Amino acid sequence: MKVEQLGPGERIARRNRRRMYVFIVACGVLGGVLGGALAALDTGNVDAFSPAAIRLAPLPALLLAIGFLIALIAVPIYAFTIIDEVKVRLNLQAMTAACLAVTGGYPAWQSLAAGGWVPQPSGWGVFLLAYATMAIVGIALKLRG
Repeated sequence: MKVEQLGPGERIARRNRRRMYVFIVACGVLGGVLGGALAALDTGNVDAFSPAAIRLAPLPALLLAIGFLIALIAVPIYAFTIIDEVKVRLNLQAMTAACLAVTGGYPAWQSLAAGGWVPQPSGWGVFLLAYATMAIVGIALKLRG
C-alpha cells in the first residue's frame, strides 16, 4: 500500500479542519449541557417566554451563569482566533449591527410601549432583537461575498 505524502500546506489544512470539528462538537456539548441543565431544573410552571420566572438555588444559578458567560462571550471571542480574517471581519460587522439594533431598538421599543403601541420590552425580546439582527446581517454579508 502506498503511503500518502502530505505537503506542509495540506497538513496545516487538515489540522485546522480537525480543530474546527472538535470546536463545533465542544460547542454543541456545552449548549446541550446548558439546555439540559435548564430542562432538569425546570419546575414545569415556566414557559420559554417568561424566563424571569425561573427560580434556582444559588449554586446551580452560579454554575449556569458561568456556563452562559463562557458560551456567549468566551467561545465567540476564542472563535475569532481560529477563523480567517475575512470571516472575522464579517462576524464583527454582524455583531456591530446587533449592538446598534439593541442600542437604538430598545429606546424605540420603550417609547412605543409608553404610548401603548406595543407591550413593554422584555429581556427575551431584546435578546431576540440582537440575535435576529446578527443572524440576518451575517447571512446577508456572506451572501454578498
